[in-house]
Amino acid sequence: MKAAGRNIRTAYREQCQKNPNSLIVSLPSGQLSCKQIFFVKWEPDPNEEFLRQSLVDFIWTVIQNIISYKFTSVAFPAIGCGEHGCPVDLVVKTMVKEIKNQLKMRNIPLTVRFVIQPERQNLYEEFSNQLWSVQEDAETLINYKLPSTWVQSTENKLRFVVPYNTHEYNSIVNNFDQTMEENYTSIIRIERIQNERWFLQYLAHSQEFDKRLNKATERRLYHGCPQSAVNSIIKDCFNRSFAGAHERKSTRPNDRVKTLELLFKQTQRFNMITIENESYPKYQPLDDLGGERGIGSGFCQAIVFGEHGPTLNINNIYRCFYQNYNLIEFLSFYLNYDIRKYGIPPKDHPLLVQNILKFLWFVISLSNKICQYRLKSFGCPASEHKYTINESKQITAVDYFRDKLNICLCNPHLPVVEVYNSNDENQSYFLPIELVNVDKGQTNLQSLTPAQHAKIEKKTVVSPEERYKMTRHIVNERGFNQDLYLKEFDITVNADEMIMLPARILPRPKIKYKSSHGDLDGNVIERVQIGKWCLNNCFVKTYEIRTWAVVFVSPHEPNDHQIGLVRKIAQKLPEAMLEYGIRFNPSSIEKTTAAEEEKILVHMIELRKRKCEIIFYILHQAGYCIYYMIKCFEYWKKLGIVIRCIDFKHLESNNTSSKMNQYVRNLFGIFNTTADGVNQFVSSIQSLTSPLVQRDIFMFFGIVCTNI
Repeated sequence: MKAAGRNIRTAYREQCQKNPNSLIVSLPSGQLSCKQIFFVKWEPDPNEEFLRQSLVDFIWTVIQNIISYKFTSVAFPAIGCGEHGCPVDLVVKTMVKEIKNQLKMRNIPLTVRFVIQPERQNLYEEFSNQLWSVQEDAETLINYKLPSTWVQSTENKLRFVVPYNTHEYNSIVNNFDQTMEENYTSIIRIERIQNERWFLQYLAHSQEFDKRLNKATERRLYHGCPQSAVNSIIKDCFNRSFAGAHERKSTRPNDRVKTLELLFKQTQRFNMITIENESYPKYQPLDDLGGERGIGSGFCQAIVFGEHGPTLNINNIYRCFYQNYNLIEFLSFYLNYDIRKYGIPPKDHPLLVQNILKFLWFVISLSNKICQYRLKSFGCPASEHKYTINESKQITAVDYFRDKLNICLCNPHLPVVEVYNSNDENQSYFLPIELVNVDKGQTNLQSLTPAQHAKIEKKTVVSPEERYKMTRHIVNERGFNQDLYLKEFDITVNADEMIMLPARILPRPKIKYKSSHGDLDGNVIERVQIGKWCLNNCFVKTYEIRTWAVVFVSPHEPNDHQIGLVRKIAQKLPEAMLEYGIRFNPSSIEKTTAAEEEKILVHMIELRKRKCEIIFYILHQAGYCIYYMIKCFEYWKKLGIVIRCIDFKHLESNNTSSKMNQYVRNLFGIFNTTADGVNQFVSSIQSLTSPLVQRDIFMFFGIVCTNI
């Protein structure tokens, strides 16, 4: 490198920084009288067998690059015979023999020179002896014949899909099953790699091993790696510089903690759903929250280093999951109507995928192997969707599942769904919706109703004594000292009793507001009532809702029963809200409109012009598309409008005095969230211009609904 000049040294360093894992660096000749310089990564090995194999790989890599550059000559140094001190006879014999093998196998006219320093007379003599003594050996010739299964291609293509149900495919699957049985879910496809360069190297190595060891040593191994690594291996074969890279571990304390936590999770990972440090039993029945959701219990465990040494911190936790329902049942709950009876309007299909379905995992009830799928789109009804069989014949999905799989579809009028495996997004499957299920253990993505919040609080709010018992139960169930993984590392856990730590209970805070006079003690709020605050004996009352509307949305003209029920809730709302300090004008604006986006928008603009502050939309068979459109306009609350959708079916099911009152109270809880968490409607303009605010600064405190 010194003879090549400073520019070559600089270029070499830059290339090594840009491509630290590259096996070979190719640079111009610099000040040397040659066309190209190849720098090949190579390290000696004390084991002679490994050393010999590394030299064979070295020669192969260089010759392959010589061919690609179409050079006619090459010069080699005596590899490893300098500072590395490798055995001279082994190095020279291996280099000479492998170069002869390469020239014979490839049948190329190539002049090869060995460069030896003048003072290394012994090295020169060893090369001379090997060059003259090595005779032509017919057995070293390789029968250069490609496998019969390879496909001829004029394109620069390396990957070819192995046809399904061929002898080659079945042979690969059988061998894979013997090694990986129950350790994988499904085989998406098998590809054959047709890299002639690496196939020739395989033949050379195979013959070398057979001759040297005189026994069959070939084994089939399976290497799991990311897709990016797969592409590199296919193109450039395995890179020895990565050997052992996955075994290098940092010794930082944080990594030790992570390693311990990972070890403690090994036993539970087979029957648990793990979300960060939280674990939930995979097959536990969920406490029904109504609709498509339920609440599951689990525990959180983490390792901390304290004065007692490594300490396992365990606590019981809860999380809201989607139920493992069939997709028909799931969508019926989500849309608040039975899709078996009413179907799904085609215009709602993309909205359902966009808002909820594309985020979920699904499983197919037909398959014995568990494989997760994503949902891409809806298709036409199963009675109309057609599959192509025998390359030309078409058959409907209903007939296909009846004739081929002996499955009679119960809902042929519902659409098929397009699903795909995340490992291969280009391969889609169209399946009847009733054969697709929501997979277990998927966390809730939607906001909860007040009734669902109440159920969650009832289950999760427990006394300290009860929480202690629950934690003890978790520890006993885990059985740390019988854990095979922990035993293997000689780790024991003292689970007899929890560590007692000294603590104190802080007094509850006092609610104060700051006076402009700096007198804090005299300005403590004496009492707080929902709807009004006593500040220095001055009451600030909630703002009255003067203009509000109830709009009935339906594809049909409303009948007397429907109109009566709408008016009933319009009368109940002001009465119920008054109990909580929210004052409504008793007279509301009542309207009916068709379930059409343009007409709804026209009415909405009209109500806004009339300075309407709250709009209740009562939806009757309006469809998810209409519901979503109205929800999108909730941003108008920033301009003074609060919008709330009510399902007419819920009104009918609560059409009694006691149920209706409770239903209206639940609506109030939703208003609480919509109005930014404050348990009252307060006019900002009125508050900022009130006499009280002119001399004092104060803050409203409210309760925000809990989100799980």
